[in-house]
Amino acid sequence: MNNKAILGATFAAVLAFSLGGCSKDSTEQAKDSMHDAAESVKQAGSDAVDATKDMAHDAGEAVSDTYDKAADATKDAYDDAADATKGAYDDAAHATEDAVDDADKAMSDAGDKMEDAADDVKKKL
Repeated sequence: MNNKAILGATFAAVLAFSLGGCSKDSTEQAKDSMHDAAESVKQAGSDAVDATKDMAHDAGEAVSDTYDKAADATKDAYDDAADATKGAYDDAAHATEDAVDDADKAMSDAGDKMEDAADDVKKKL
């Protein structure tokens, strides 16, 4: 907004000088002043565009960094879940093997006891 005000004030001064019948030098000074004001406005606009580009670039980098961090966190969570699942599977497999071994031993012990009992019955007969 300040740029428009500067440009407007400069243009008004040039217009006032030209309508007031100023000398050629005054008119030239007014033109130069108006030219300088226009250059200032142009430079301010260029600076604003550059600043906007920089902010957009910084925002893009921040979004990219956030995406990378989220992707890393997701991968870490997946790896942790996979490790936990594998650990639970291994524990279940060992427990099943132990249960099968215990059942096999119990069946073997029961068979031995039945043989002993059968031998005892034969001896008593």
